[in-house]
Amino acid sequence: MKHVTVADPFGEPGGLVGRLTVDVDSLDSAFPVTLGLLATAALAGALVTALLFLFLPSAAPLYALLYAAALFLVPAGLVLLGRSLGRMSVDASAGLHGIHGHVSPVLPGAVLGQRACLATAACRRRAWIYAAGATAIQVLAALAVLAVLRQGLEALGAGMVSGPVLAGLLLACLGSFAALAAARPAARSSPARS
Repeated sequence: MKHVTVADPFGEPGGLVGRLTVDVDSLDSAFPVTLGLLATAALAGALVTALLFLFLPSAAPLYALLYAAALFLVPAGLVLLGRSLGRMSVDASAGLHGIHGHVSPVLPGAVLGQRACLATAACRRRAWIYAAGATAIQVLAALAVLAVLRQGLEALGAGMVSGPVLAGLLLACLGSFAALAAARPAARSSPARS
């Protein structure tokens, strides 16, 4: 009986199957943690929206809209940007390897240099995507706080709400966006390697 060896298409220890196994095992813990944090953030946003409807009804719809954008639209945009990063990595890897996994006819040191450049570019792009998501959440948080403050000052002038209640609503608004931002590091530490 012949001993058959399967060539590692990426030329790395552990190979593609090993990397995929580690990634899938890491996802076992990454998804529950991330989903738990996002559920907590959604609950915080719902509670603040209910408080605003109770004490400051004019600010509640705008807050809810901005919070929903931070909760759903920002992650959706990051997923689309992340897909382009994944496509870029796959295309770059295909350029380094032939159709059947053989290294392209270039100097071996050049292939390692190209891999290092691709890894650096992927890390920079990943950091840019993460920063863009964090910035978008901060901008939406600032807009929500300004909307609540504006409506709250009008209600305070009309005697519809007291100063401590307005301060509490502003702090609750900030806290809800802080809960949403807390879910971001868990998503960042998930195994999205290029």
